[in-house]
Amino acid sequence: MRLPGEERPEAREVRDVVESLRFCAEDLEKIDIILAQYVRSASARCAMLVDRDGRMIAECGARKHAPQLAQLAAASFEATELFMRMFDRQGALRFYQGRSLAVELTLVGERALLATAFDEATTLGMVRLYELQASSRLRSFLAEIAERTSQAESISKDFSGRGGPPTPPLAMA
Repeated sequence: MRLPGEERPEAREVRDVVESLRFCAEDLEKIDIILAQYVRSASARCAMLVDRDGRMIAECGARKHAPQLAQLAAASFEATELFMRMFDRQGALRFYQGRSLAVELTLVGERALLATAFDEATTLGMVRLYELQASSRLRSFLAEIAERTSQAESISKDFSGRGGPPTPPLAMA
């Protein structure tokens, strides 16, 4: 289990992970803290924030097969969502129960999924209670990042047509 504050290689630079969102090390640290609090409160085994294409943004807890679980979770969520649209139904939660492990998937905003793996040490009700809090905090934080990213892109576009900031004209002597 990686603890909040523990260095991770991909967090050293700004990353472009969820569509056009750009995460810096401080963003990932805050997400790690939210996930760690959630895992601890819900007594879950693992929580992952995943983009809708299955790319891992952050995870906390047991890491066994985490990248594969992230990809499967996103694919399953998207397939179920398409199936539900065929019948004019909507839902932001998906739940899968196995013999010893259950997985709960929750849509966080429009761009990410919170995948939670848990066992008999906790209940679905406990997971959902704390999941509401964690997903709300993550949704708000992702909205902040989206706003910041949008502002940065707007500034970048202002300069991109000219190749950078304007240069003053040379004075003729």
